[in-house]
Amino acid sequence: MFMGSARRKNSSVVTFQQPLDDYVANVEGKLEIGGGFFSRTSSQIRFTSSGWLEALCETTSSGSVATSIILNFYLDNINGVL
Repeated sequence: MFMGSARRKNSSVVTFQQPLDDYVANVEGKLEIGGGFFSRTSSQIRFTSSGWLEALCETTSSGSVATSIILNFYLDNINGVL
């Protein structure tokens, strides 16, 4: 679950929760948009202030690999709502 706050155009601040499993998948150790419960096969999950989702993702062949995806291309703050 991605949680945070966003500023509206009127300067008020709202908090939000966004279930990233609905939008991000672990495809053989690579985070991809499309949904697929990436958190079930990932650890050390973090979201950076610059918009990156980073995780250690399991693969079927080589254990786990560090991977990341920039979410700024897929999520937007529209008047305080993601």
